[in-house]
Amino acid sequence: MGQHVQRTRARITTYIATVVFLAVNIAYVYYRIHGSLSAPDSPAEPIYPMYDTLLAFGDSITEYGSKSSTNGFISQLSELYLRRMDILNRGFAGFNTSRALELADQVLPKTSASRLGSADSKSEAMSWPYRGYTFPGVARMPELCFIFFGANDACYAPCEHHVPLSTFYKNLRTLVSLLRNPNSEHYSPNTRILLITPPPVGDKMWEDSTRNAGWVPDRKNNITKVYADAVIDVAKELGLPYVDLWSAIEDLIHNTPSHAYEDAELPPEEKKISESVSKKFLEQSDSESSDKATIEGGSSVYGGYEKYLIEGLHLTARGNDVLFGLVVSEILRNWPELDPS
Repeated sequence: MGQHVQRTRARITTYIATVVFLAVNIAYVYYRIHGSLSAPDSPAEPIYPMYDTLLAFGDSITEYGSKSSTNGFISQLSELYLRRMDILNRGFAGFNTSRALELADQVLPKTSASRLGSADSKSEAMSWPYRGYTFPGVARMPELCFIFFGANDACYAPCEHHVPLSTFYKNLRTLVSLLRNPNSEHYSPNTRILLITPPPVGDKMWEDSTRNAGWVPDRKNNITKVYADAVIDVAKELGLPYVDLWSAIEDLIHNTPSHAYEDAELPPEEKKISESVSKKFLEQSDSESSDKATIEGGSSVYGGYEKYLIEGLHLTARGNDVLFGLVVSEILRNWPELDPS
C-alpha cells in the first residue's frame, strides 16, 4: 500500500513538472514572437538598452558633419561623448524644413504605442529613400536634439529647395512642437533642444562652383542672413538656446568681436572645457589662407570665406571646428549636467 502511494505521488510530481515546463516554454515562445507578456494597451518600455542619445536633425551640413576628413562637428562630438552618449546623425542632403516635417515621424521616437503595429506604418517606413525608423518601437527620447535647417530654405525661388520666410518660421515652430506639445506622439518635455542657424554663403565661391558644375546659382548671403535671423527669432520666442553660426563665421572673416564666443558664468570645470574646445578655431582665425590659389595681389579672391566654406556653402575643417566649439560651449552654458568630462 505504501509503495503504491509513493508511486502515485511520483507520477503526480512528474505530471506537475511537465506542465510547468510546457507552460514556461509556451510563455517563452510567445514572448519571442510578440515581444512582451504585458497587455496590448499597457505602456511599452524601450525595446532595447541604449546609451543616452544626442539627435542631430538637419540638412547636408549635418549629414557631412560625420566626415572625419573635414573634422566634421558630429564626428568630433562622437569622440567627445564616447561611452557617454550616442550621437545620431540624421542629416539629409537637400532637405529644407518642409521636407524635414514629412520625415520627422521616422526620425523622432514615439512615446506611446509602437509605431510598427500596423501594415500601413510598415510600408510607409520602408518607402524610398529612407528605410526604417531611427528608433524601433517605443524608445527612450534623446537627451538633446539639434534642429539645424535654413541653408536650403534660403534658396531663392524658383529653386525647388526654397521655402518662403513665413513658412520657414512656421515650420521651425512645428518641429519644436513635435517634442514640446503634450498632444504630440513625440512629446518629450525633458529633451533639450538647440537651434542652429545656417552658416553664411560665400557668394563668389558659390557662384563659381555652381557655374563650373553647370548649375544656376540659387542663393545669396544676404538672403541666408534673413533666415539665420529667423532661427534666432524662433529660439528667443520659444525660450530655446541657439548657436549663431552665421554671425560667428562672418565675425571671424571680418575680424570683428563676436558675442558668439562670450562665455557665461560657468563653473570652473565647465569653463575650462569651453575654453579648450574654442581655442583651436579662435587661433585659426588669424592663420594663413587655406587655399593659395585664391590669392591675387595679396588679397583673397573669395574674401576669406574659403577658410570656413568648401565651395561657399558646406563647412571646411576649420568651419566644422568653429561649429563644434560653439555647440559645446552652448551645451555647457545651458546644460552643465551634460558635461562629458
